Amino acid sequence: MRCVLIFALILVSAHCLPRGARTSELVFGGTRAHLGQFPMQVFINITDSYGSEGICGGSLISASHVLTAAHCFLGGVSTIEVSVGLININSPAQSVFAKTIINHPLTYINETYGIHDISILELQSPVDLSNPNVHVAKLVKDDSELVKSAKAIVSGFGTYKYQGNDSITSEDLLYTEVDIFSQSTCKKAMESGMYLIHLASPLNSTFCAGAKDRGIGEGDSGGPMQVNYNNELYQVGISSLGPDGGPDIDEHHQDQYPSFFTRVSSYCDFIENTTGGAAKCKPMYKAIAILSFSIIALLSCLTLLMMIAIFYTKSFQSMWKKSPSLALFHVSNILLAVQSLCCAGQWILFALGVIENVPENLFQLLSISHAGMVITQFNYYSTVALFLQRIYHLLFPANAVKRFNTVVLSILFAASLISSILPVYTLIAKSNAANGRPVPEGCYSIDCLNIADTVADFTRLFQFSYALCRIVVLNALGVYMLYLLRKHAKNIQSVLEKKNNSFARYVFCLHVFVQMLPFGIDTLLASTAHIHISEYIGPYGVLGCAIDFTVQTLVYYSTINMDCLPSDLIDHLVHFLPMADVKTIIKATAGSADLAAWNEVAEDHLRERFVLHLSVYLPCNDDEEDSEDSTDSEYDEGDYYNDAPTDEYAEYEYERYYIPPKRPKLTQDEKKKEEKKLAPFLISVHKGVFDGIRPISHWKFKNSRYAWLESVTFHSYQPNQDEMYQPYELQDILRIISLPIAPRGDTRYHSTLSLDWIRPTAMDSALKMLNVLPKTFTQIIFSNHRDGIDLKVEEFLSDYLDRETSLKHLWFIMEKYDSSAKQVLADRIVAFFNRKKLVEVSIPKGMISDAQGEKIFEHWLNSDGFSQGYKEFRRFSEDWNLCRKPNSLGYLIHPSNRSSLHVSYQDLKIVKFEPWHVPVTMKWMDALIDKWRNGGGLYICKKMRQIELLMENEEWTKLLAKSDHQDLTDDFFRISAVPIDTEAVEDWNLDKLFELR
Repeated sequence: MRCVLIFALILVSAHCLPRGARTSELVFGGTRAHLGQFPMQVFINITDSYGSEGICGGSLISASHVLTAAHCFLGGVSTIEVSVGLININSPAQSVFAKTIINHPLTYINETYGIHDISILELQSPVDLSNPNVHVAKLVKDDSELVKSAKAIVSGFGTYKYQGNDSITSEDLLYTEVDIFSQSTCKKAMESGMYLIHLASPLNSTFCAGAKDRGIGEGDSGGPMQVNYNNELYQVGISSLGPDGGPDIDEHHQDQYPSFFTRVSSYCDFIENTTGGAAKCKPMYKAIAILSFSIIALLSCLTLLMMIAIFYTKSFQSMWKKSPSLALFHVSNILLAVQSLCCAGQWILFALGVIENVPENLFQLLSISHAGMVITQFNYYSTVALFLQRIYHLLFPANAVKRFNTVVLSILFAASLISSILPVYTLIAKSNAANGRPVPEGCYSIDCLNIADTVADFTRLFQFSYALCRIVVLNALGVYMLYLLRKHAKNIQSVLEKKNNSFARYVFCLHVFVQMLPFGIDTLLASTAHIHISEYIGPYGVLGCAIDFTVQTLVYYSTINMDCLPSDLIDHLVHFLPMADVKTIIKATAGSADLAAWNEVAEDHLRERFVLHLSVYLPCNDDEEDSEDSTDSEYDEGDYYNDAPTDEYAEYEYERYYIPPKRPKLTQDEKKKEEKKLAPFLISVHKGVFDGIRPISHWKFKNSRYAWLESVTFHSYQPNQDEMYQPYELQDILRIISLPIAPRGDTRYHSTLSLDWIRPTAMDSALKMLNVLPKTFTQIIFSNHRDGIDLKVEEFLSDYLDRETSLKHLWFIMEKYDSSAKQVLADRIVAFFNRKKLVEVSIPKGMISDAQGEKIFEHWLNSDGFSQGYKEFRRFSEDWNLCRKPNSLGYLIHPSNRSSLHVSYQDLKIVKFEPWHVPVTMKWMDALIDKWRNGGGLYICKKMRQIELLMENEEWTKLLAKSDHQDLTDDFFRISAVPIDTEAVEDWNLDKLFELR
């Protein structure tokens, strides 16, 4: 096969060679092509003004344009018929006539000289590209990587052999492989004089190629020279000129005298401008696409890892409570990351040929991309909600945002669902319209599928209008938000609000610079210079989206990074701090950027913390239950006792603990039935709320990081059927009871540990749990133990009391108590005086003898006066010389004046010494009046509104003289502050200044 470039007036018939007979011989080392092997190859039949026909080759570069050689159309041309999708000129094919011949502006050819041998045919009507055997050629701007292989494939319907000096053309499409030679070889061959025409085109605008017994021949002019790169064909040349040394050289020695080809990459601008951008040279898009999608996959994985870290630090529920729009925004970013990862993997497999470019795979290619469209809608409306929340907070900082969030999120959620209908519709429409190769050669993006025309014009118009509205709305909200942030920058805001404002600002700026700006630049360059960003950086839309959500996630992750300590460690530390300390942290870290993490965690705990009331049922064997049931009890109908131990805490409301009635004796069948319903360990969990407590059906450790224990009760009596007890495993119980104990200042009641009727067989389980409990209860109630204190319980209590704990009250409510236990208890109370802490012990009457009680008092007198204790007692020695007071037996003053023993008819307690524990004088009363004036009339002394006084005998008469109450006959009285105008009182009077009780 060869092609000869000849002067038009001489060789009008030379390029219009007669068609030869069909042959099965392999010509010039060529091979018959099979259908679809060269879908870009076209057969051009040229008729001149004399009616003679000739043939040339060409390549389809768009639906309406064919790339060929300019010398094919020199002379008088009448018609040009182009046939596509055929491998035999006699087989049926799609044929279209050419409308216009467009040569390169600098094309010039004469008898001895030729330059810029390239031409484009514009067809009268576009060809059908849905035919799998018809496709456009792949043109590249930079072919240096392609020609490194030094091998190329040439094809055509031209000469395949000689009979004498006559050439014979083929009816079949033939192809062969040739070698690409260096520029120096091409220059040497051109200067050999073996060519009729001298090519004046620059050597960098031409190729020369050939091989032993292989090459092109007459009739192959304009045909493509292609390179196989990664199993894809790229056109690098156009058949232009062959040697003119006779049949032997043409057929057998093109390795010494190669044929010349026009280099396509040198004429990319001419091709793109002539076709109006319908055909264009692309860079090596496959490698760029694979690289871009690999980066997208990497960014998606990085985003998902950061999201795991974020939600490990801050649960979705806590984030939702603070900012629902922010929580939804992060969820949308997670979905985008997952979708982008799947999309990147899909197109990488497509580029590598694992997913074939066939109609059967169209739905697979479309589904992930259209899922991304739906998720993008969700992300867009989440971003709008985030901006609206920031705008609302900046405009109305004092208003509650909960209702606003509900309304806005409801509207935007509905809009998101409606907008998702269109991508689903287009997915169905495009999938049903699949025909031929769904993806053009050289394209690795959803944007260039060959199905754009399957959607109605109205739908495309709606898509464009909707996208434009989205851009306008989002950017308008973002600009207005930036304006408000700048305007209110100096306003006092919490650290959390500052973080949210800063994050929203980052979101908008990233959206503009990573997505909006590249899209605008690409649109401008594509419409003016036919330059597309995607040709250089791959699918920039998906890549920009991946960069966007990755940087957004990184920014938010950096804002919750707890500076010096990990967030979980800070949260763990704050979890164990009392509320007073939490409030101190909030005050100390307010406005500090370095301690913003501490401030946020403390505010979170202040808002979310709650207390739990636990009741743990400990099982016992049937025999023990029977024996207990047969024992008489004073609680047959049930009874209550109150947990308020002294009048000191009378201002608080206390819970009432219920001691259940004796359970009726059950039959064996009833017992087995109950055993099946009850697990070995049952727990009733109640959550403390503002107006009391409410039961929790089955607590699954929800928000356990905010939970504190206020009361824990262990018991072995069978729970009532109406009580909300649920089965728990031992490990779960240990997890619950290991929560911190709420301090007295954080709750309405004392934190209480109740050991309520624990049977001996259940004691081991109880002690296992008791040892896990934190030793910070303020009150322990040991009740209803009919057999006294178990030795193990005694050891537990001894260990508990020996610790420096916050224990204030120890109650014993028991039916039996032996003398040895009495002595142990007395010794424990005596030990209290060696500790500078208040522990009040409540014991039923008769639990301790008078001698043991006096022993306790003597230890107190012999102590340093700091220690304090409390014991219920009725009889006291007459030798104690008490200072009697109203409603009591009086005070016994410690020699150190550090404490006093207050003795009443019901109890005895050791309290801090105050001046009015001893008889006072009128001088002291005058000083009291001055303090009362300085306190504004609200308090009498030391923030107290009521005190009991005892006067010395000689001072009593002086006091009565200053008072209208001459009927006072005793030397003690109780006075209370009366809120009056202290400045209007010139001289004090008991009637005007105080209320006598």
